[in-house]
Amino acid sequence: MKKLITTLLLITTLMMTNFIFANYTPTAEDEKSLALLEKQIEKLSETPKDLWNFYYQFKILKNKFADTNNEKLYYLLSELTESTHQKFKKQKDQAKENMKEIKKELVKQHLKNINTEDKEILKQCLEHYELIDDLSFINDFPTALTMATRYRESSCKFDTFPNNGDGPFQIVTQDYGTGEMTEAIFIQTVEDFINFSKKKYKSTRRTFVSR
Repeated sequence: MKKLITTLLLITTLMMTNFIFANYTPTAEDEKSLALLEKQIEKLSETPKDLWNFYYQFKILKNKFADTNNEKLYYLLSELTESTHQKFKKQKDQAKENMKEIKKELVKQHLKNINTEDKEILKQCLEHYELIDDLSFINDFPTALTMATRYRESSCKFDTFPNNGDGPFQIVTQDYGTGEMTEAIFIQTVEDFINFSKKKYKSTRRTFVSR
């Protein structure tokens, strides 16, 4: 919530600038304002999760202003979306660099034994891999476990909820309802699953250690 409020304050600051309409070209003042905002965001982003939250909030706001005539604001939001995403991606890539080759070999090994029908499901699962990988990374959780559970419980369906209302991961004790599933709701289901799994792991570990 703190990061959302901060983001909205930053955007309010942007909106107080003069509106510039058709054929907008950024000025030196715009670039200076952008650099200042990026510096503030960097100070506020103590973890990769903070940075990803900024990126996703800017992305949502950018899309909301896409059809307006405020081209200056849209430009600034677009630049902030891109810069925060690139900084986050750099952090994630650096953290995962050591495991890259091991993962490639593991994927090659398992793909050889997958039939045609399963390959179609695999393709469906990989369509939103980057988003799931981001969410798993910022929550310090194995991407493979998130992917595997989603595949096992809902065959990686994205646009609609399972008919029982339990969501794409099923094991979370929450009623998500049925019907259309938006990206924002999907993100919530992933984070709910990760939080549930972590709590379950800690509870099981405490029980095991106490024996």
